[in-house]
Amino acid sequence: MRPRQAAPAGERYNPYLHGAPLQSPRVAVSGKKRRQKGRLPKGSSHVSPTSKLPRKRHHVLLTLCTILVSIIFLLIGAAGGLYLWVDHQIQHYKALTTMPKNSLEESWLITGVDQRDGAAGTGGAGSVPGFRTDTIMLLIKPKHGLDALISIPRDTLVYEDGYYMKINAIAKDYGWPALAAKVEQLTGVKIDHAVRANFDTIEDVVNAMGGVYVCFDRTVDDPYSGFKWKAGCGVMNGRTALAFARERHSDPLGDIGREHQQRTLIKDMFNEALKPSFYLNFRKVAKVIQIGLQNVKIDDTSHANTLITMAKVFYEATHHGITGIPYISDLGYEVPGVGDCILWNSTQTKQMFQNIINGKLPAGPVGAIEG
Repeated sequence: MRPRQAAPAGERYNPYLHGAPLQSPRVAVSGKKRRQKGRLPKGSSHVSPTSKLPRKRHHVLLTLCTILVSIIFLLIGAAGGLYLWVDHQIQHYKALTTMPKNSLEESWLITGVDQRDGAAGTGGAGSVPGFRTDTIMLLIKPKHGLDALISIPRDTLVYEDGYYMKINAIAKDYGWPALAAKVEQLTGVKIDHAVRANFDTIEDVVNAMGGVYVCFDRTVDDPYSGFKWKAGCGVMNGRTALAFARERHSDPLGDIGREHQQRTLIKDMFNEALKPSFYLNFRKVAKVIQIGLQNVKIDDTSHANTLITMAKVFYEATHHGITGIPYISDLGYEVPGVGDCILWNSTQTKQMFQNIINGKLPAGPVGAIEG
């Protein structure tokens, strides 16, 4: 990590720390994105090493399916020795904060990392070349009410240690607990558990399942991701599913649209995993569990039973609960040295999360893009 430069005296406060969004033009979803230079004092902007990496390295949410599918089989084998064996094999990492708990919900921070441009180093997160947290989701099980799954855009503008940066650079530059702390700060939700997955086995996961049946209502031929699809339903193999999770250039909402596609894919993978033709096939089950154990880590306070609970909550959220995004006030706020960032409406977003915790929201999508 490059030497840090403290923000000069008198710098305007970050919107998320002080409750007021940066003043910038709102973006109409259907129109051309307008840009406004971030009004940051000289010398105060932070050029994150990760912000200059090519955008082709997208999204690991499909790898999170590794987690979810593996968990299904933890449920199947929980009555026998499989549960104990898996619990012993699970990898752990330090990911949580010491923020006190002041409510009764249970939550999981689910992240995915892409490090295909470099090999893992021997030190901390900063020693992994090209490492970014390109998928961030918050899963919530309230004491009363519906379970919820909210995607946190990777380009969300945040302020950390005197610098502006995108949220997907936090873990690399400051560590996993710092990312958890930032999500807690943005949402007001205490994170109880954390799960992260690697990206480079996505195709293997989907292919091990024998493909996934997906319905997608848009015809796409995207040369960037390689995703080709005729509007309708069909079976995706590993390569097509990976391209589906990456595709954003042809989507009018860019990353926001892609996050919706990724949630759709996870839901469909759950449906596939619950078919007898899959879970009664020992060879398929064993292969998916093997991939999951090699590419998934959980926080150092959690165990296999934590993943079992997470699987149940994830299923309820995606099939019968609440899914969506934060309230977004600007999709294209440009900050010098950082690039196009996403700004939240902090007040509305925190109220949304509070309503989820209090069980006040009905099933369906939440969040919005203003403009």
